[in-house]
Amino acid sequence: MLFDPAKINLPKKAAPVIISGFQLGDRELLVDSLLKEKEITLPYFNNTFTVDLTTFSYHNDFAVMYMLEGVDEKWIFSNTQKVTYHRLPPGKYIFKAKSVSATGDESDTITTVIIDIVPPFWKTWWFYGLLIISGLLIFYLADRERLLRLKATQKLRTDIALSLHHDVNTALNNINLMSEMARMKADKDIARSKELIGQISEKSNDMIIAMDDMLWVIDPANDSMEKTILRMNEFIDALRNRHEADIVITIDEKVKHLKPDMKLRHGFFIIFKAALRCLVQYSGAKQTLVNIGLQKTMLSLTMKSSAAIDPRETNIKRHLDEMKTHAGSMHAELDIQNDKTACNIILIIPVK
Repeated sequence: MLFDPAKINLPKKAAPVIISGFQLGDRELLVDSLLKEKEITLPYFNNTFTVDLTTFSYHNDFAVMYMLEGVDEKWIFSNTQKVTYHRLPPGKYIFKAKSVSATGDESDTITTVIIDIVPPFWKTWWFYGLLIISGLLIFYLADRERLLRLKATQKLRTDIALSLHHDVNTALNNINLMSEMARMKADKDIARSKELIGQISEKSNDMIIAMDDMLWVIDPANDSMEKTILRMNEFIDALRNRHEADIVITIDEKVKHLKPDMKLRHGFFIIFKAALRCLVQYSGAKQTLVNIGLQKTMLSLTMKSSAAIDPRETNIKRHLDEMKTHAGSMHAELDIQNDKTACNIILIIPVK
């Protein structure tokens, strides 16, 4: 037998590489149907695949090379003509394959197929966009709510200031009028002049107290129920010392943690003061029980005294009207139970 290498006919042109099979996990897919599409789309949870390559050369005249752009940095020789990729991260890849002849010539065409691994929805651009839009919307709504609260608080403070201006203006006009009358009667009617001076002193004192209460409520440092309760206790101590009255107050601990708005706190405090003044200062009650409680969404104020009130007395009538006005503005229920020997005042306010 003779062997002459010069007489061996080596193919000068490499044959193109054909994808003959595509296996997803352990399931074989129809290659013809896949290759008709522009790209192969795979879900993120099923992203292990095997590609079968062939040159239809039964003598293995050509070496097969492949590369997956985005994973492989260079061309790789295939020994088995089966290529497997495991658990690829989401993204778009381009699979390439070509053949090389024994003389080093490469195939004229490179077989390519696009493989798109679809990411989970929480890693998609539209989901990130939705999160950004939702965050901006929440920020906008929160900021809008904050601005509305600030505007409401500012409006309430403005209304209180206007009310204070009106009360002060009315009180000053009355004081001016009574001062003029007292001056005119100073020589002719000394008793009447003294009476007018006493009224001037009382109205001046009431005006000072009203101004102090208004300014206290407007101050942002007092925007809490705990500060309001401290203010109530100060008022009770003043009444105890001035009128030698026994005033006992009990407060539900849950009330201290309430955060009502300024309007509610102001109205609640005004009614509290007006009720106590009617019972202790103007009716002479020596024993008064005060209870402030909270049942679900209802804030309650209950006062039980040992003396009845006279609704026809000027000062009492003025304070009762003031209590009814503030109760109406807060959508509260005010009940006054009065008989010959005692008086009960009950206030119920809805709170959030």
